[in-house]
Amino acid sequence: MDTQAPSAPSITLKDTSSASSSYTNATTVNVDISSCADAYKVYLSEINLAPSQGEFSTTCQVSGTTYTFASASNGLKTLYLWAMDNAGNISPASASSTIILDTIASDLPTTFEISDSTSSSASYVNDSYISFTITGCPADTYIYVAEGQSSQPSEFSFSS
Repeated sequence: MDTQAPSAPSITLKDTSSASSSYTNATTVNVDISSCADAYKVYLSEINLAPSQGEFSTTCQVSGTTYTFASASNGLKTLYLWAMDNAGNISPASASSTIILDTIASDLPTTFEISDSTSSSASYVNDSYISFTITGCPADTYIYVAEGQSSQPSEFSFSS
């Protein structure tokens, strides 16, 4: 007779589009489970309160599990996982993972000017080294710089 409770496997929450484990802009996330070796079913909750056997309905899968947060409010989201083995033993502690939900789009810059050292023109450049000025960006804005029709960002140095 099996009376040994399984340990809860570790989990990672990921954005369904970008696979980022830090940020998401959607309330539904992918849940990657480290191992299902000792877990037959898992229970996922935003509340760190141990479940009863009857609350386990999700079969353990290392990938392919999703979870939808109850609230669409922005901020840090935490998900807890418990494991149950085939004998009905429940892990005594939960595993958890966090992700930041951010559904607010950043403001666009108010000014973007480009020039080189020889022409001082905002229309074209003749130099391999250019300078550009961006104003009106929030502090958490990332800037993507592409050369011509290239889809890859060019290497550049940045100073603020």
